[in-house]
Amino acid sequence: AHPHIQGIRIVKDVIYGFHMPAFFVVSGFFAGGLWRKDMAQELKKKLRRLVKPYFIWGFLTACGMQVMSSFTNKGEGLRDFLCSPVVPFSQFWYLYVLFFMFLLHCGLSAVLRRHADRALLCLSIVLYVAQPLVPDVWMLHDFCNHAVYYALGMFVFSPLDAFASGTGEASASTSHKSETAVLLGTQGGASLLYERCC
Repeated sequence: AHPHIQGIRIVKDVIYGFHMPAFFVVSGFFAGGLWRKDMAQELKKKLRRLVKPYFIWGFLTACGMQVMSSFTNKGEGLRDFLCSPVVPFSQFWYLYVLFFMFLLHCGLSAVLRRHADRALLCLSIVLYVAQPLVPDVWMLHDFCNHAVYYALGMFVFSPLDAFASGTGEASASTSHKSETAVLLGTQGGASLLYERCC
């Protein structure tokens, strides 16, 4: 292959090795301490911020894909969008999976209260390890593969600790930022190795 093309491929592989875990870590940034909040209000916010854009932008994207179906990935279009309530649609699978992570987090928070975040972290680690045994149906693989990053985001940054202590300021320490970089770098390296070997 031409060196320039090979270079572009390497950059693409590196970016795709960590960009989705990074999104889930950032989503977890503000998710810690959900048990302290009004669940009904939080659910309304998520419906507005995740579900509404999922369907609106999904529909607009599906219209564009339908018109240019011979040029778009997998030829997706309006027929695929009609299944979007039960089958994550196109690149918007992220919003779909994130919403169900939030629902799980809400359920744990309602039952376990202050222990919910740690319970979610433990459960997400189990799901990540068990992923190869999980059937490839619905969104289960994506959920098992990314829930751990959402959960880790809550603990790496711990944005609500300062509010709980009454300081009113939330900031991530340098060491925590380093932990995040190592986490994402390791995941990216593992993804690259897996793609090259399999």
